Amino acid sequence: MSIAQRLVSALPERTPLPPRRAGDRGRVVGCYIAATYTAAMYLLLAVGSAWPGAKAAAAGTSPAGEYVATSMALKYSLVWLLVAVLTWLALWGAEQSSAIGIRRLPARSLVGAVCAVFCLAEVPMFGLAVVWNLVGDRVPLLTAYSGSADRSSLLADAASSLAAGVSEEIIVLVLPALVAWRLGRRLTGPRLRRVGLVVLVLAMAALRLSYHLEYGVSVLPLLPWAIISVLLYLRTRTVLPLMIAHASYDLVLAVINRLGSRYGLTTAAASFAVVAAAAFFTALRQAALAEQQQQHIAS
Repeated sequence: MSIAQRLVSALPERTPLPPRRAGDRGRVVGCYIAATYTAAMYLLLAVGSAWPGAKAAAAGTSPAGEYVATSMALKYSLVWLLVAVLTWLALWGAEQSSAIGIRRLPARSLVGAVCAVFCLAEVPMFGLAVVWNLVGDRVPLLTAYSGSADRSSLLADAASSLAAGVSEEIIVLVLPALVAWRLGRRLTGPRLRRVGLVVLVLAMAALRLSYHLEYGVSVLPLLPWAIISVLLYLRTRTVLPLMIAHASYDLVLAVINRLGSRYGLTTAAASFAVVAAAAFFTALRQAALAEQQQQHIAS
């Protein structure tokens, strides 16, 4: 069994999609329309805030991230959370909580799953970003068409990390996947279902990248993360580990960036490696426990 397969085995098994909540069809459709509307609002706001940086990067002017005051960052985070919660409530009016991706997991299983997601999705993104920065230092043209993230206080970064981890997964994972699962039941042809799956994964990854375009061409290292996150959610139909892993990565990155600006890239990369190693061995431990439980049930 490969390392990736062992990490995947630390994730919770996918459960069957439960039926929609009881009620008239019109209410269910209305809830989905409301959820789609609030999700569209979220994306418009997020893409709109990224658009000036994206235009500057496309023009080759290498836009530098601005400093965002803590009060403003907290307000932004509250807005993202509020819109995401409205989307979640609208979905909850049509679907059971287990369909939306909220499952009760033992604490040990949840920690192991979070660490597995961190290793499978976030760690490769960090490695690609480090390589990209090293190449960019030697290729001025690449740097010119890349952008930088906004800067803020650590408190603001913590709030933004929490808001991003919760809200993005609702908007770009849960809602599109639920719509696809419900519509996909009408597709009976295996080939058509495979094509639909590929289109769904690419569309959901594109949604996630759309509000990161202020990074310019340096958005490319985020592509594997965007795709892997979709695949992990489709496999598990459980969103909480992805939320926590996303928020944790953003918070760790905020600290790592501060270490890098003060002590250099080597120190930052080594510090991240320590965190990644801890997550890796925690995930492997959970995978071993899950395997033992399956063997015990089988016997």
